Amino acid sequence: MKATCPNCDGDGTIDCEECGGAATEECPTCEGEGVNSKGKPCDECDGEGGTDCQACDGLGNQDCETCHGSGEVEESEEKAEKDSSETVK
Repeated sequence: MKATCPNCDGDGTIDCEECGGAATEECPTCEGEGVNSKGKPCDECDGEGGTDCQACDGLGNQDCETCHGSGEVEESEEKAEKDSSETVK
């Protein structure tokens, strides 16, 4: 029997663990400033100060590891997930 995934609430995706759902990360070239050492717009990020997160390709989310993106788990998996999250609290 299938149940709604408790990790993603049935969405099938979770916020990217790398960027926290922001979809961007600080530009490594200009360190988020948007300009290079000469005061010109950074070529790497086009002066934005950030680049697409490489972990999620700029989407801000990734497939849920618990349900592998389906949004559903076998009922026994849901119980195990719930039990393990309760022991963490």
